Amino acid sequence: MLKVFSDVAKNVRLKPKDISIDNLGFKLHYRFTFGILMVCCVLVCSRQYIGEHIRCITHNVPGHVIDTYCFVLGTFTVPTFENKTTNAVSDLYAHPGVGPAGPHASEEDYIMAHLYYQWIPFLLFGQALLFYLPHFIWKNHEGSRLFALCDGFQKAVFVLKLDSTRSAEKVESLRKHFQALKRFKVNRDWGRVLVMCEWLNLFNVILQFYLTNWYLGGNFLTLGLRLYDGNYDEIFDKMFPKVAKCTFHQYGPSGTLQSFDSLCVLALNIINEKIYLFLWFWFALMLVVSVISIFWRLLTCCLLSRSTDFNQLLLWETSPGSRLDRHDVAVITKESSFYDWLFLYYIGKNLKGALFRELLHELAADFEKERADPVYVQPLKTE
Repeated sequence: MLKVFSDVAKNVRLKPKDISIDNLGFKLHYRFTFGILMVCCVLVCSRQYIGEHIRCITHNVPGHVIDTYCFVLGTFTVPTFENKTTNAVSDLYAHPGVGPAGPHASEEDYIMAHLYYQWIPFLLFGQALLFYLPHFIWKNHEGSRLFALCDGFQKAVFVLKLDSTRSAEKVESLRKHFQALKRFKVNRDWGRVLVMCEWLNLFNVILQFYLTNWYLGGNFLTLGLRLYDGNYDEIFDKMFPKVAKCTFHQYGPSGTLQSFDSLCVLALNIINEKIYLFLWFWFALMLVVSVISIFWRLLTCCLLSRSTDFNQLLLWETSPGSRLDRHDVAVITKESSFYDWLFLYYIGKNLKGALFRELLHELAADFEKERADPVYVQPLKTE
């Protein structure tokens, strides 16, 4: 008996489908990318998979003291000993970037400090919020306008099969709402903010590339391209060294300053290098998707008043299976601005095909009636 109910439950939807107020490219930003960055943030903060973030070796300082000291103040590597392919001397040392700093150890030109790793969780979290920000702006501005217009239709379809009377009433109600919104130019503002947020998505991806490149010392921007040279180990030994140095200073019994060199194992960088390699390719994909989305939006804007076939195809794509009247599409696109058309397009994405076809027919009839019987405004009389 339970098996019968479970089989039936798989084919029964307990609620109508959600209202769509954006496209797939938009969703990739605030759902997938936001989720990916949050998962990365959790991985970096977790000790379950990577153990302690840093472990330092020295014989004169307690382990927990040197670990905390080097994690807070940072570690460093010596660039002279990083590249084994160009520096034969570095083969004498156990780890890339680990060797004597020489007499000029205090000069920044001779050592490379690594201070970024303690900030990575905060930066990943902040980047996740930036990817969600355009959606937050758009959702708050949209204010469930599409939901208010289309939800009644979805509930009606869910509860019972619409008869012709109820269907006609619904179409008439939606037509009046759309015409009222059009008169007050509400849907134009709706469309403008949607397009603005799509541009924000593009600018945000570009910002993420440069922001990440900045806090990784200029090594991120061309990361994926440089991997094709085959120097995988050298690239990541420079960006995310697994072994680095740390110098601990303390006063000895006589009051003189003593320095202790410590060798530190940065287990955290095993995760960091995988995360940022993946993020480079993901950000590149999001950049391509964002550029295509903007190009498509510009193309629809340019072809709106130039091609009836193009508009008919787009409106048909919102509700496949419905045969839209070419004349109705031509009348509506001629009388509507791009932002009016965009609002209508998203109404079509959230309505059943037959209802949307009826709505287009009623709107086209209204536009033709307005053209045939224009409102005459009597001029003011002057004395």
